[in-house]
Amino acid sequence: MLSQVRFSLQRDYGWEIDEQSLGRHPDLADVGAVPVLTGSKPRLFLHPNLPESRRAFFIAREIAATALGHYEKKRKQPNGEEHGFRHLRAAADASYLGGALLIPRKILAADLQALFAEEKWSNVRLLDLVSRHGGDAEVVFHRMAQVLPDLGIGKRYLTRTEGGVGGAEAAVNRELRLGGIPEIKGSELREYRSRRTVATTLVTEAQADPVEPRAGVGLERCPSSGHTYLVMVVAQARPLHPQLISGMALGIALDDTVRAKIRFLDDPAIAEQKLEESAASAATQMNAYHQRTTARRAALDAFLASLNG
Repeated sequence: MLSQVRFSLQRDYGWEIDEQSLGRHPDLADVGAVPVLTGSKPRLFLHPNLPESRRAFFIAREIAATALGHYEKKRKQPNGEEHGFRHLRAAADASYLGGALLIPRKILAADLQALFAEEKWSNVRLLDLVSRHGGDAEVVFHRMAQVLPDLGIGKRYLTRTEGGVGGAEAAVNRELRLGGIPEIKGSELREYRSRRTVATTLVTEAQADPVEPRAGVGLERCPSSGHTYLVMVVAQARPLHPQLISGMALGIALDDTVRAKIRFLDDPAIAEQKLEESAASAATQMNAYHQRTTARRAALDAFLASLNG
């Protein structure tokens, strides 16, 4: 798939792809992809240490953005910048279509149906599903969230929980609620998100042995709303940041209709836990995340300035 999308972006859409330059800048060690629209041709810079699945996703996303006309609109903005809801919607549309190019809807839907039809939960089966679709849990989980409505499952959410190898506190740094899921108490201040979730537990376990990805499942009950969610998690080292463990969690709101679709919910091995909001040291982890983001932005600005200079 990587060779196909690479060829298409270059031949069909006229892009140049540079898969070496980012690797020569240590300050950009965790920057995976940078699209640049200046010059005679648009260019996509990819970090040479990216795994094949994430490289293919970034290329597919640029194919989607170009096909949707996003960059034509962006060039008309002052200084090529675009902000606000329109920009976020365009980025979401490109990511959606990029994921669709790589992971066909019908195939993934069939895989999810097979997973839900099992009477017993299997961590290995979830890991196999992620591996079969490229091995990058962040890409696969986003696509799973897109496909679930085809199976009659509407209310779902995604979170990314991050913790450092060596025991740094795990904390949520990204959250997406879909299908009308209500706000989880405290989630508007991410440092107050629970540290006692399936994801944080799995990330903490993976910190001791970050080589192999891990999977887990659990039922989480939110005390502020009373809703119960089935939460499936895969924790693995970040592709360009191996000292960080990323836990992608897909939560599904449970009701009678959903319970009828997922047979392994009756597995007694799936424990239920109550979410507890706590500021604790998760705030320290979030501060570290914001510091990395700020440093990465400064390094990226310097890199883009060097291209124009």
